Amino acid sequence: MAPGHLLAKAYASHTLSAWGDRMWTFAIGLFLVQLTPGSLRLTAVYGIVVACTILLFCSSTGNWVDRAPRLRAAQVALAANNLTIALCAAGVCLLFVYRPRWEGTWAVAVAETAVIALAAVAALASETSKIIVQRDWVVVIAGGDNNQLANMNAVFRTIDQTTYVLAPTLVGAVMSFWKPAGAAVFLAAWNLLSVIFEYGLLRAIFRALPELAHKTAIDDDAPRSIGSDLPDPHEEVPAPPTTAPPTTAPATTAPPTTAPATTAPPKQILRSLAAWKHYFSHPVFPAAFGLAALYMTVLGFDSITQGYLYSQGVAEWLVGLLTGVGALTGLLGAVAFPSVRRRLGIERTGLSGFGLESFSLCFCVAAVFTPGSPFQWDYLWDPAPSNSTAEPTGNATATGAETGTNSAIADVTISLALFVTGIISARFALKESDSHQFCIFGPGEGLWLADLSVTQIIQEKVEEARRGSFSGVQSSMNMVMDLVKYGLVAGLPGPQTFGYLVVASFLFVCLGWLSFGIYSRRQRGHLLPHLESLVPCLRKAESLRYQQMKAGGYGTIRVPEESSLGSGPEESTPLLS
Repeated sequence: MAPGHLLAKAYASHTLSAWGDRMWTFAIGLFLVQLTPGSLRLTAVYGIVVACTILLFCSSTGNWVDRAPRLRAAQVALAANNLTIALCAAGVCLLFVYRPRWEGTWAVAVAETAVIALAAVAALASETSKIIVQRDWVVVIAGGDNNQLANMNAVFRTIDQTTYVLAPTLVGAVMSFWKPAGAAVFLAAWNLLSVIFEYGLLRAIFRALPELAHKTAIDDDAPRSIGSDLPDPHEEVPAPPTTAPPTTAPATTAPPTTAPATTAPPKQILRSLAAWKHYFSHPVFPAAFGLAALYMTVLGFDSITQGYLYSQGVAEWLVGLLTGVGALTGLLGAVAFPSVRRRLGIERTGLSGFGLESFSLCFCVAAVFTPGSPFQWDYLWDPAPSNSTAEPTGNATATGAETGTNSAIADVTISLALFVTGIISARFALKESDSHQFCIFGPGEGLWLADLSVTQIIQEKVEEARRGSFSGVQSSMNMVMDLVKYGLVAGLPGPQTFGYLVVASFLFVCLGWLSFGIYSRRQRGHLLPHLESLVPCLRKAESLRYQQMKAGGYGTIRVPEESSLGSGPEESTPLLS
Protein backbone atom coordinates (compact mmCIF):
# COMPACT_ATOMS: atom_id res chain seq x y z
CA MET A 1 0.00 0.00 0.00
CA ALA A 2 1.28 3.46 -0.88
CA PRO A 3 2.35 5.67 2.03
CA GLY A 4 -0.17 8.23 3.17
CA HIS A 5 2.03 11.21 2.35
CA LEU A 6 2.34 10.08 -1.28
CA LEU A 7 -1.42 9.74 -1.59
CA ALA A 8 -1.93 13.17 -0.01
CA LYS A 9 0.47 14.74 -2.53
CA ALA A 10 -1.21 12.96 -5.45
CA TYR A 11 -4.65 14.11 -4.33
CA ALA A 12 -3.43 17.68 -3.73
CA SER A 13 -1.85 17.85 -7.19
CA HIS A 14 -5.00 16.53 -8.82
CA THR A 15 -7.16 18.97 -6.86
CA LEU A 16 -5.15 21.91 -8.18
CA SER A 17 -5.25 20.55 -11.72
CA ALA A 18 -8.99 19.77 -11.68
CA TRP A 19 -9.84 23.10 -10.06
CA GLY A 20 -7.93 25.06 -12.68
CA ASP A 21 -9.47 23.06 -15.53
CA ARG A 22 -12.99 23.50 -14.20
CA MET A 23 -12.60 27.23 -13.71
CA TRP A 24 -11.20 27.70 -17.20
CA THR A 25 -13.71 25.54 -19.09
CA PHE A 26 -16.56 27.33 -17.33
CA ALA A 27 -15.08 30.77 -17.95
CA ILE A 28 -14.15 30.29 -21.60
CA GLY A 29 -17.75 29.44 -22.45
CA LEU A 30 -18.97 32.67 -20.90
CA PHE A 31 -16.12 34.69 -22.41
CA LEU A 32 -16.93 33.54 -25.94
CA VAL A 33 -20.61 34.40 -25.52
CA GLN A 34 -19.78 37.84 -24.12
CA LEU A 35 -17.37 38.57 -26.96
CA THR A 36 -20.14 37.99 -29.52
CA PRO A 37 -23.43 38.98 -27.85
CA GLY A 38 -26.48 37.42 -29.43
CA SER A 39 -24.42 34.86 -31.35
CA LEU A 40 -23.01 31.41 -30.59
CA ARG A 41 -20.58 31.54 -33.49
CA LEU A 42 -17.40 31.49 -31.40
CA THR A 43 -18.89 28.94 -29.04
CA ALA A 44 -19.68 26.54 -31.87
CA VAL A 45 -16.30 27.04 -33.55
CA TYR A 46 -14.53 26.48 -30.23
CA GLY A 47 -16.42 23.24 -29.58
CA ILE A 48 -15.71 21.87 -33.04
CA VAL A 49 -12.01 22.81 -32.97
CA VAL A 50 -11.46 21.29 -29.52
CA ALA A 51 -13.29 18.09 -30.45
CA CYS A 52 -11.34 17.68 -33.70
CA THR A 53 -8.04 18.45 -31.98
CA ILE A 54 -8.53 15.73 -29.37
CA LEU A 55 -9.89 13.32 -31.96
CA LEU A 56 -6.94 13.77 -34.33
CA PHE A 57 -4.00 14.23 -31.98
CA CYS A 58 -4.77 12.49 -28.70
CA SER A 59 -3.53 9.12 -29.95
CA SER A 60 -0.24 10.75 -30.97
CA THR A 61 0.22 12.39 -27.59
CA GLY A 62 -0.58 9.04 -25.99
CA ASN A 63 2.20 7.46 -28.04
CA TRP A 64 4.55 10.19 -26.87
CA VAL A 65 3.58 9.52 -23.25
CA ASP A 66 4.53 5.85 -23.70
CA ARG A 67 8.00 6.80 -24.92
CA ALA A 68 8.84 9.82 -22.79
CA PRO A 69 10.22 9.53 -19.25
CA ARG A 70 7.42 9.91 -16.75
CA LEU A 71 8.58 13.09 -15.04
CA ARG A 72 9.48 14.77 -18.33
CA ALA A 73 6.06 13.92 -19.77
CA ALA A 74 4.30 15.33 -16.70
CA GLN A 75 6.42 18.48 -16.83
CA VAL A 76 5.71 19.14 -20.51
CA ALA A 77 1.97 18.41 -20.23
CA LEU A 78 1.51 20.60 -17.15
CA ALA A 79 3.49 23.46 -18.65
CA ALA A 80 1.64 23.25 -21.96
CA ASN A 81 -1.74 23.17 -20.25
CA ASN A 82 -1.26 26.01 -17.78
CA LEU A 83 0.83 28.29 -19.99
CA THR A 84 -1.54 28.03 -22.96
CA ILE A 85 -4.48 28.79 -20.65
CA ALA A 86 -2.62 31.85 -19.35
CA LEU A 87 -1.86 33.02 -22.90
CA CYS A 88 -5.45 32.35 -23.97
CA ALA A 89 -6.77 34.33 -21.00
CA ALA A 90 -4.44 37.18 -21.93
CA GLY A 91 -5.82 37.10 -25.47
CA VAL A 92 -9.36 37.22 -24.12
CA CYS A 93 -8.42 40.20 -21.97
CA LEU A 94 -7.01 42.03 -25.00
CA LEU A 95 -10.17 41.33 -26.97
CA PHE A 96 -12.37 42.77 -24.23
CA VAL A 97 -10.22 45.89 -23.91
CA TYR A 98 -9.42 46.63 -27.56
CA ARG A 99 -12.32 45.07 -29.46
CA PRO A 100 -14.16 48.43 -29.83
CA ARG A 101 -11.06 49.89 -31.50
CA TRP A 102 -10.38 46.79 -33.62
CA GLU A 103 -13.98 46.30 -34.78
CA GLY A 104 -14.11 45.87 -38.54
CA THR A 105 -10.38 45.14 -38.89
CA TRP A 106 -8.38 41.95 -39.37
CA ALA A 107 -7.08 42.22 -35.80
CA VAL A 108 -10.34 40.86 -34.37
CA ALA A 109 -10.23 37.75 -36.56
CA VAL A 110 -6.56 37.14 -35.72
CA ALA A 111 -7.18 37.51 -32.00
CA GLU A 112 -10.23 35.22 -32.06
CA THR A 113 -8.31 32.61 -34.04
CA ALA A 114 -5.41 32.75 -31.59
CA VAL A 115 -7.73 32.41 -28.59
CA ILE A 116 -9.50 29.36 -30.01
CA ALA A 117 -6.24 27.73 -31.14
CA LEU A 118 -4.64 28.21 -27.72
CA ALA A 119 -7.77 26.88 -26.01
CA ALA A 120 -7.64 23.76 -28.20
CA VAL A 121 -3.97 23.18 -27.33
CA ALA A 122 -4.80 23.63 -23.65
CA ALA A 123 -7.58 21.04 -23.91
CA LEU A 124 -5.25 18.55 -25.61
CA ALA A 125 -2.55 19.16 -22.99
CA SER A 126 -5.10 18.70 -20.20
CA GLU A 127 -6.22 15.38 -21.68
CA THR A 128 -2.57 14.31 -21.98
CA SER A 129 -1.94 15.23 -18.35
CA LYS A 130 -4.89 13.09 -17.28
CA ILE A 131 -3.51 10.15 -19.25
CA ILE A 132 -0.13 10.56 -17.56
CA VAL A 133 -1.34 10.79 -13.98
CA GLN A 134 -4.69 8.99 -13.90
CA ARG A 135 -3.85 6.12 -16.26
CA ASP A 136 -0.16 5.51 -15.56
CA TRP A 137 1.17 7.11 -12.38
CA VAL A 138 -1.67 5.89 -10.16
CA VAL A 139 -1.01 2.29 -11.22
CA VAL A 140 2.61 2.57 -10.13
CA ILE A 141 1.69 4.37 -6.90
CA ALA A 142 -0.83 1.62 -6.05
CA GLY A 143 2.00 -0.90 -6.37
CA GLY A 144 -0.13 -3.73 -7.77
CA ASP A 145 -2.75 -3.46 -5.02
CA ASN A 146 -6.06 -3.39 -6.91
CA ASN A 147 -8.00 -2.37 -3.81
CA GLN A 148 -5.69 0.61 -3.36
CA LEU A 149 -6.05 1.42 -7.05
CA ALA A 150 -9.84 1.36 -6.76
CA ASN A 151 -9.70 3.69 -3.76
CA MET A 152 -7.44 6.12 -5.60
CA ASN A 153 -9.67 6.13 -8.67
CA ALA A 154 -12.70 6.83 -6.49
CA VAL A 155 -10.96 9.71 -4.69
CA PHE A 156 -9.80 11.21 -7.98
CA ARG A 157 -13.35 11.10 -9.33
CA THR A 158 -14.71 12.56 -6.11
CA ILE A 159 -12.30 15.46 -6.46
CA ASP A 160 -13.39 15.92 -10.08
CA GLN A 161 -17.06 16.01 -9.17
CA THR A 162 -16.52 18.36 -6.24
CA THR A 163 -14.55 20.83 -8.33
CA TYR A 164 -17.19 20.53 -11.06
CA VAL A 165 -19.74 21.90 -8.61
CA LEU A 166 -17.63 24.42 -6.67
CA ALA A 167 -15.14 25.88 -9.18
CA PRO A 168 -17.78 27.54 -11.41
CA THR A 169 -19.17 29.20 -8.29
CA LEU A 170 -15.86 30.97 -7.68
CA VAL A 171 -15.53 31.97 -11.33
CA GLY A 172 -19.08 33.28 -11.38
CA ALA A 173 -18.42 35.39 -8.30
CA VAL A 174 -15.21 36.82 -9.82
CA MET A 175 -16.95 37.65 -13.08
CA SER A 176 -19.83 39.28 -11.19
CA PHE A 177 -17.64 41.59 -9.10
CA TRP A 178 -14.97 42.28 -11.72
CA LYS A 179 -15.22 43.03 -15.41
CA PRO A 180 -14.62 40.11 -17.81
CA ALA A 181 -11.13 41.42 -18.54
CA GLY A 182 -10.32 41.34 -14.83
CA ALA A 183 -11.62 37.78 -14.54
CA ALA A 184 -9.37 36.76 -17.45
CA VAL A 185 -6.36 38.24 -15.68
CA PHE A 186 -7.34 36.36 -12.49
CA LEU A 187 -7.47 33.04 -14.38
CA ALA A 188 -4.14 33.68 -16.08
CA ALA A 189 -2.48 34.42 -12.73
CA TRP A 190 -4.08 31.37 -11.12
CA ASN A 191 -2.71 29.00 -13.78
CA LEU A 192 0.78 30.51 -13.68
CA LEU A 193 0.93 29.97 -9.91
CA SER A 194 -0.82 26.59 -9.96
CA VAL A 195 1.63 24.97 -12.36
CA ILE A 196 4.48 25.59 -9.91
CA PHE A 197 2.75 23.78 -7.07
CA GLU A 198 1.40 20.99 -9.28
CA TYR A 199 4.81 20.18 -10.71
CA GLY A 200 6.44 20.44 -7.28
CA LEU A 201 4.02 17.87 -5.87
CA LEU A 202 4.50 15.47 -8.78
CA ARG A 203 8.27 15.82 -8.54
CA ALA A 204 8.12 15.03 -4.83
CA ILE A 205 6.09 11.89 -5.59
CA PHE A 206 8.57 10.91 -8.30
CA ARG A 207 11.56 11.26 -6.00
CA ALA A 208 9.86 9.32 -3.19
CA LEU A 209 8.85 6.42 -5.46
CA PRO A 210 11.81 4.97 -7.41
CA GLU A 211 9.51 2.67 -9.39
CA LEU A 212 8.33 5.68 -11.40
CA ALA A 213 11.85 6.07 -12.82
CA HIS A 214 11.64 2.71 -14.59
CA LYS A 215 9.44 2.23 -17.59
CA THR A 216 8.86 -0.73 -19.87
CA ALA A 217 10.09 0.03 -23.38
CA ILE A 218 7.82 -0.47 -26.39
CA ASP A 219 8.97 -3.39 -28.50
CA ASP A 220 8.92 -2.00 -32.02
CA ASP A 221 11.41 -0.63 -34.51
CA ALA A 222 11.20 2.99 -33.41
CA PRO A 223 11.55 3.50 -29.68
CA ARG A 224 15.33 3.34 -29.62
CA SER A 225 15.82 6.21 -32.06
CA ILE A 226 13.05 8.28 -30.50
CA GLY A 227 13.94 7.48 -26.93
CA SER A 228 17.60 8.36 -27.37
CA ASP A 229 16.90 12.08 -27.21
CA LEU A 230 14.39 11.90 -24.34
CA PRO A 231 16.10 10.67 -21.17
CA ASP A 232 17.38 13.27 -18.74
CA PRO A 233 20.22 11.96 -16.52
CA HIS A 234 19.04 14.20 -13.70
CA GLU A 235 15.48 12.83 -13.75
CA GLU A 236 15.08 9.25 -14.85
CA VAL A 237 16.29 6.67 -17.33
CA PRO A 238 13.95 4.02 -18.74
CA ALA A 239 15.03 0.49 -17.94
CA PRO A 240 17.50 -0.56 -20.69
CA PRO A 241 17.16 -3.88 -22.53
CA THR A 242 19.09 -6.65 -20.79
CA THR A 243 20.82 -7.66 -24.02
CA ALA A 244 22.26 -4.23 -24.74
CA PRO A 245 26.00 -4.09 -23.88
CA PRO A 246 27.12 -1.01 -21.95
CA THR A 247 29.83 -0.25 -24.46
CA THR A 248 27.35 0.70 -27.17
CA ALA A 249 26.03 3.77 -25.34
CA PRO A 250 28.71 6.24 -26.55
CA ALA A 251 28.56 5.04 -30.14
CA THR A 252 29.01 7.89 -32.62
CA THR A 253 28.13 6.13 -35.88
CA ALA A 254 24.43 7.08 -35.85
CA PRO A 255 24.01 10.84 -36.30
CA PRO A 256 20.66 11.95 -34.82
CA THR A 257 20.38 15.17 -36.77
CA THR A 258 19.36 14.26 -40.31
CA ALA A 259 17.24 11.11 -39.91
CA PRO A 260 14.48 12.55 -37.72
CA ALA A 261 13.93 15.41 -40.16
CA THR A 262 12.86 13.01 -42.89
CA THR A 263 11.34 10.12 -40.91
CA ALA A 264 9.59 11.78 -37.96
CA PRO A 265 6.28 12.72 -39.63
CA PRO A 266 5.76 9.30 -41.30
CA LYS A 267 6.68 7.55 -38.06
CA GLN A 268 4.20 9.60 -36.10
CA ILE A 269 1.45 8.71 -38.55
CA LEU A 270 2.38 5.03 -38.51
CA ARG A 271 2.52 5.01 -34.73
CA SER A 272 -0.88 6.63 -34.52
CA LEU A 273 -2.34 4.05 -36.89
CA ALA A 274 -0.64 1.29 -34.91
CA ALA A 275 -2.18 2.66 -31.73
CA TRP A 276 -5.66 2.48 -33.26
CA LYS A 277 -5.00 -1.06 -34.49
CA HIS A 278 -3.77 -2.09 -31.05
CA TYR A 279 -6.85 -0.53 -29.46
CA PHE A 280 -9.31 -2.45 -31.64
CA SER A 281 -7.42 -5.75 -31.30
CA HIS A 282 -6.85 -5.57 -27.54
CA PRO A 283 -8.91 -7.92 -25.33
CA VAL A 284 -10.07 -4.87 -23.34
CA PHE A 285 -11.63 -3.25 -26.43
CA PRO A 286 -15.24 -4.37 -25.79
CA ALA A 287 -15.16 -2.79 -22.32
CA ALA A 288 -13.49 0.37 -23.64
CA PHE A 289 -16.02 0.67 -26.46
CA GLY A 290 -18.80 0.25 -23.92
CA LEU A 291 -17.48 3.30 -22.10
CA ALA A 292 -17.24 5.29 -25.35
CA ALA A 293 -20.86 4.43 -26.18
CA LEU A 294 -21.97 6.23 -23.02
CA TYR A 295 -20.77 9.52 -24.51
CA MET A 296 -23.57 9.40 -27.09
CA THR A 297 -26.25 10.53 -24.67
CA VAL A 298 -28.23 13.71 -24.18
CA LEU A 299 -29.39 12.45 -20.78
CA GLY A 300 -27.07 14.38 -18.51
CA PHE A 301 -27.27 17.70 -16.70
CA ASP A 302 -25.50 19.61 -19.45
CA SER A 303 -26.63 22.56 -21.52
CA ILE A 304 -28.72 20.26 -23.74
CA THR A 305 -30.70 18.82 -20.86
CA GLN A 306 -30.90 22.17 -19.10
CA GLY A 307 -32.22 23.85 -22.24
CA TYR A 308 -34.85 21.15 -22.66
CA LEU A 309 -35.99 21.42 -19.04
CA TYR A 310 -36.23 25.21 -19.28
CA SER A 311 -38.24 24.96 -22.49
CA GLN A 312 -40.70 22.78 -20.60
CA GLY A 313 -41.30 25.36 -17.89
CA VAL A 314 -38.74 24.42 -15.24
CA ALA A 315 -37.39 27.51 -13.50
CA GLU A 316 -33.68 28.28 -13.58
CA TRP A 317 -33.21 27.83 -9.83
CA LEU A 318 -34.81 24.39 -9.98
CA VAL A 319 -32.59 23.35 -12.89
CA GLY A 320 -29.57 24.38 -10.82
CA LEU A 321 -30.88 22.47 -7.81
CA LEU A 322 -31.43 19.33 -9.87
CA THR A 323 -27.91 19.63 -11.25
CA GLY A 324 -26.57 19.73 -7.70
CA VAL A 325 -28.63 16.68 -6.73
CA GLY A 326 -27.24 14.83 -9.74
CA ALA A 327 -23.72 15.75 -8.68
CA LEU A 328 -24.36 14.37 -5.19
CA THR A 329 -25.63 11.15 -6.73
CA GLY A 330 -22.37 10.94 -8.68
CA LEU A 331 -20.43 11.34 -5.44
CA LEU A 332 -22.36 8.41 -3.97
CA GLY A 333 -21.34 6.30 -6.95
CA ALA A 334 -17.68 7.18 -6.45
CA VAL A 335 -17.82 6.44 -2.72
CA ALA A 336 -19.60 3.12 -3.27
CA PHE A 337 -17.28 1.87 -6.02
CA PRO A 338 -14.38 0.48 -3.94
CA SER A 339 -16.59 -1.59 -1.66
CA VAL A 340 -18.81 -2.79 -4.51
CA ARG A 341 -15.77 -3.83 -6.55
CA ARG A 342 -14.29 -5.63 -3.55
CA ARG A 343 -17.47 -7.66 -3.06
CA LEU A 344 -18.49 -8.33 -6.66
CA GLY A 345 -15.28 -8.08 -8.65
CA ILE A 346 -14.52 -5.57 -11.35
CA GLU A 347 -16.44 -7.31 -14.16
CA ARG A 348 -19.67 -7.77 -12.20
CA THR A 349 -19.39 -4.22 -10.88
CA GLY A 350 -19.18 -2.92 -14.45
CA LEU A 351 -22.13 -5.07 -15.52
CA SER A 352 -24.12 -3.76 -12.56
CA GLY A 353 -23.22 -0.17 -13.44
CA PHE A 354 -24.24 -0.51 -17.07
CA GLY A 355 -27.38 -2.40 -16.07
CA LEU A 356 -28.38 0.22 -13.52
CA GLU A 357 -27.82 2.91 -16.13
CA SER A 358 -30.00 1.14 -18.68
CA PHE A 359 -32.74 0.52 -16.14
CA SER A 360 -32.68 4.14 -14.92
CA LEU A 361 -32.98 5.54 -18.43
CA CYS A 362 -36.17 3.53 -18.91
CA PHE A 363 -37.83 6.30 -16.89
CA CYS A 364 -36.61 8.84 -19.45
CA VAL A 365 -37.95 6.75 -22.32
CA ALA A 366 -41.28 6.40 -20.53
CA ALA A 367 -41.37 10.18 -20.01
CA VAL A 368 -41.20 10.65 -23.78
CA PHE A 369 -44.52 8.83 -24.30
CA THR A 370 -46.45 10.03 -21.26
CA PRO A 371 -49.13 12.75 -21.55
CA GLY A 372 -47.58 16.18 -21.27
CA SER A 373 -44.48 15.31 -23.27
CA PRO A 374 -43.78 17.65 -26.22
CA PHE A 375 -42.60 14.72 -28.35
CA GLN A 376 -44.32 14.35 -31.72
CA TRP A 377 -43.21 11.22 -33.50
CA ASP A 378 -44.48 12.51 -36.86
CA TYR A 379 -43.07 16.03 -36.50
CA LEU A 380 -40.29 15.44 -39.06
CA TRP A 381 -42.73 15.02 -41.94
CA ASP A 382 -45.77 16.74 -40.43
CA PRO A 383 -44.65 19.74 -38.33
CA ALA A 384 -48.22 20.83 -37.58
CA PRO A 385 -48.84 21.15 -33.82
CA SER A 386 -50.38 18.14 -32.14
CA ASN A 387 -53.20 18.30 -29.64
CA SER A 388 -51.88 15.32 -27.70
CA THR A 389 -48.72 17.00 -26.54
CA ALA A 390 -47.96 20.04 -24.50
CA GLU A 391 -45.37 22.63 -25.41
CA PRO A 392 -44.87 24.81 -22.35
CA THR A 393 -42.50 27.71 -22.43
CA GLY A 394 -41.22 30.10 -19.82
CA ASN A 395 -41.87 29.26 -16.22
CA ALA A 396 -44.45 26.91 -14.73
CA THR A 397 -46.83 29.74 -13.76
CA ALA A 398 -46.90 31.06 -17.31
CA THR A 399 -47.52 27.59 -18.57
CA GLY A 400 -50.55 27.23 -16.35
CA ALA A 401 -51.88 30.57 -17.53
CA GLU A 402 -51.46 29.59 -21.16
CA THR A 403 -53.06 26.19 -20.94
CA GLY A 404 -55.75 27.28 -18.53
CA THR A 405 -56.10 23.81 -17.05
CA ASN A 406 -54.54 22.15 -14.04
CA SER A 407 -54.58 18.79 -15.79
CA ALA A 408 -52.12 20.03 -18.42
CA ILE A 409 -49.74 21.17 -15.69
CA ALA A 410 -50.09 17.81 -13.97
CA ASP A 411 -49.32 15.96 -17.21
CA VAL A 412 -46.21 18.04 -17.83
CA THR A 413 -45.09 17.60 -14.23
CA ILE A 414 -45.41 13.81 -14.41
CA SER A 415 -43.47 13.66 -17.67
CA LEU A 416 -40.69 15.89 -16.36
CA ALA A 417 -40.58 14.03 -13.03
CA LEU A 418 -40.01 10.73 -14.84
CA PHE A 419 -37.39 12.35 -17.06
CA VAL A 420 -35.42 13.89 -14.19
CA THR A 421 -35.72 10.77 -12.00
CA GLY A 422 -34.14 8.68 -14.73
CA ILE A 423 -31.24 11.09 -15.23
CA ILE A 424 -30.47 11.51 -11.52
CA SER A 425 -30.55 7.79 -10.77
CA ALA A 426 -28.50 7.08 -13.89
CA ARG A 427 -25.69 9.35 -12.74
CA PHE A 428 -24.87 6.80 -10.02
CA ALA A 429 -23.84 4.37 -12.73
CA LEU A 430 -22.98 6.46 -15.76
CA LYS A 431 -19.91 8.15 -17.08
CA GLU A 432 -21.55 10.82 -19.19
CA SER A 433 -18.96 13.06 -20.76
CA ASP A 434 -15.31 13.81 -20.51
CA SER A 435 -15.40 16.64 -22.98
CA HIS A 436 -13.42 19.79 -22.43
CA GLN A 437 -16.32 21.91 -23.60
CA PHE A 438 -18.47 20.61 -20.76
CA CYS A 439 -19.66 24.06 -19.72
CA ILE A 440 -20.79 24.70 -23.28
CA PHE A 441 -21.98 21.29 -24.35
CA GLY A 442 -21.49 18.61 -21.72
CA PRO A 443 -21.15 18.13 -17.99
CA GLY A 444 -17.52 17.10 -17.74
CA GLU A 445 -16.51 14.04 -15.90
CA GLY A 446 -18.95 11.78 -14.14
CA LEU A 447 -18.18 9.65 -11.13
CA TRP A 448 -20.07 6.48 -11.64
CA LEU A 449 -19.73 2.73 -11.50
CA ALA A 450 -19.50 2.05 -15.23
CA ASP A 451 -16.79 4.67 -15.78
CA LEU A 452 -14.71 3.62 -12.77
CA SER A 453 -14.99 -0.05 -13.66
CA VAL A 454 -13.77 0.43 -17.23
CA THR A 455 -11.06 2.83 -16.09
CA GLN A 456 -9.64 0.27 -13.66
CA ILE A 457 -9.89 -2.51 -16.23
CA ILE A 458 -7.78 -0.41 -18.61
CA GLN A 459 -5.29 0.32 -15.83
CA GLU A 460 -5.00 -3.34 -14.87
CA LYS A 461 -5.15 -5.08 -18.24
CA VAL A 462 -3.39 -2.76 -20.70
CA GLU A 463 0.36 -3.25 -20.86
CA GLU A 464 2.47 -0.59 -19.15
CA ALA A 465 4.23 0.28 -22.41
CA ARG A 466 0.88 0.88 -24.14
CA ARG A 467 -1.18 2.67 -21.50
CA GLY A 468 -0.61 6.11 -22.98
CA SER A 469 -1.45 5.23 -26.58
CA PHE A 470 -4.44 3.12 -25.56
CA SER A 471 -5.82 5.89 -23.34
CA GLY A 472 -5.20 8.43 -26.09
CA VAL A 473 -7.21 6.40 -28.59
CA GLN A 474 -9.90 5.95 -25.92
CA SER A 475 -10.18 9.73 -25.59
CA SER A 476 -10.48 9.99 -29.36
CA MET A 477 -13.23 7.36 -29.41
CA ASN A 478 -15.08 9.23 -26.68
CA MET A 479 -14.87 12.38 -28.77
CA VAL A 480 -16.23 10.55 -31.84
CA MET A 481 -19.33 9.64 -29.85
CA ASP A 482 -19.52 13.19 -28.52
CA LEU A 483 -19.52 14.57 -32.05
CA VAL A 484 -22.23 12.09 -33.08
CA LYS A 485 -24.34 13.36 -30.19
CA TYR A 486 -24.00 17.00 -31.14
CA GLY A 487 -24.62 16.17 -34.77
CA LEU A 488 -27.92 14.56 -33.81
CA VAL A 489 -28.82 17.52 -31.61
CA ALA A 490 -28.07 19.92 -34.48
CA GLY A 491 -30.25 17.84 -36.81
CA LEU A 492 -33.11 17.44 -34.30
CA PRO A 493 -33.01 20.66 -32.28
CA GLY A 494 -36.65 21.11 -31.25
CA PRO A 495 -38.46 19.85 -28.14
CA GLN A 496 -40.90 18.06 -30.46
CA THR A 497 -38.06 15.78 -31.69
CA PHE A 498 -36.16 15.52 -28.40
CA GLY A 499 -37.79 12.14 -27.83
CA TYR A 500 -35.80 10.70 -30.73
CA LEU A 501 -32.60 11.80 -29.00
CA VAL A 502 -33.74 10.21 -25.73
CA VAL A 503 -34.46 6.89 -27.43
CA ALA A 504 -31.13 7.04 -29.33
CA SER A 505 -29.29 7.72 -26.06
CA PHE A 506 -31.00 4.76 -24.41
CA LEU A 507 -30.05 2.47 -27.31
CA PHE A 508 -26.41 3.57 -27.17
CA VAL A 509 -26.28 2.93 -23.43
CA CYS A 510 -27.72 -0.54 -24.03
CA LEU A 511 -25.10 -1.01 -26.75
CA GLY A 512 -22.43 -0.11 -24.21
CA TRP A 513 -23.91 -2.63 -21.78
CA LEU A 514 -23.88 -5.31 -24.47
CA SER A 515 -20.29 -4.52 -25.39
CA PHE A 516 -19.15 -4.67 -21.78
CA GLY A 517 -21.10 -7.91 -21.39
CA ILE A 518 -19.07 -9.41 -24.25
CA TYR A 519 -15.87 -8.48 -22.42
CA SER A 520 -17.19 -9.92 -19.14
CA ARG A 521 -18.25 -13.13 -20.89
CA ARG A 522 -14.78 -13.57 -22.36
CA GLN A 523 -13.09 -12.94 -19.02
CA ARG A 524 -15.35 -14.99 -16.75
CA GLY A 525 -16.65 -17.56 -19.20
CA HIS A 526 -20.27 -16.67 -18.45
CA LEU A 527 -22.55 -13.75 -17.70
CA LEU A 528 -24.83 -15.36 -15.12
CA PRO A 529 -23.60 -17.68 -12.32
CA HIS A 530 -23.04 -21.28 -13.35
CA LEU A 531 -25.78 -23.66 -12.27
CA GLU A 532 -23.21 -25.81 -10.50
CA SER A 533 -22.23 -22.78 -8.44
CA LEU A 534 -25.70 -22.82 -6.92
CA VAL A 535 -25.64 -26.56 -6.11
CA PRO A 536 -23.75 -26.23 -2.79
CA CYS A 537 -26.19 -23.55 -1.71
CA LEU A 538 -29.15 -25.79 -2.60
CA ARG A 539 -27.58 -28.76 -0.83
CA LYS A 540 -26.97 -26.72 2.30
CA ALA A 541 -30.53 -25.36 2.27
CA GLU A 542 -31.92 -28.88 1.87
CA SER A 543 -29.81 -30.08 4.77
CA LEU A 544 -31.02 -27.28 7.02
CA ARG A 545 -34.58 -28.00 6.03
CA TYR A 546 -34.07 -31.67 6.92
CA GLN A 547 -32.65 -30.79 10.34
CA GLN A 548 -35.53 -28.45 11.08
CA MET A 549 -38.17 -30.97 10.03
CA LYS A 550 -36.48 -33.76 12.00
CA ALA A 551 -36.35 -31.59 15.11
CA GLY A 552 -40.05 -30.83 14.66
CA GLY A 553 -40.95 -34.51 14.61
CA TYR A 554 -42.06 -34.78 11.03
CA GLY A 555 -40.68 -38.26 10.72
CA THR A 556 -37.99 -39.63 8.52
CA ILE A 557 -37.07 -37.50 5.57
CA ARG A 558 -34.59 -38.64 2.99
CA VAL A 559 -31.78 -36.19 2.29
CA PRO A 560 -31.03 -36.01 -1.40
CA GLU A 561 -27.88 -37.79 -2.39
CA GLU A 562 -24.92 -35.56 -3.10
CA SER A 563 -24.62 -36.97 -6.58
CA SER A 564 -28.17 -35.94 -7.39
CA LEU A 565 -27.41 -32.29 -6.80
CA GLY A 566 -23.76 -32.08 -7.60
CA SER A 567 -20.38 -32.82 -6.13
CA GLY A 568 -17.49 -30.97 -4.68
CA PRO A 569 -16.67 -29.56 -1.27
CA GLU A 570 -19.37 -27.22 -0.06
CA GLU A 571 -17.14 -24.66 1.57
CA SER A 572 -14.74 -24.18 -1.34
CA THR A 573 -17.37 -23.45 -3.99
CA PRO A 574 -18.35 -19.79 -4.24
CA LEU A 575 -21.96 -18.81 -4.56
CA LEU A 576 -21.19 -16.66 -7.58
CA SER A 577 -18.36 -16.84 -10.03
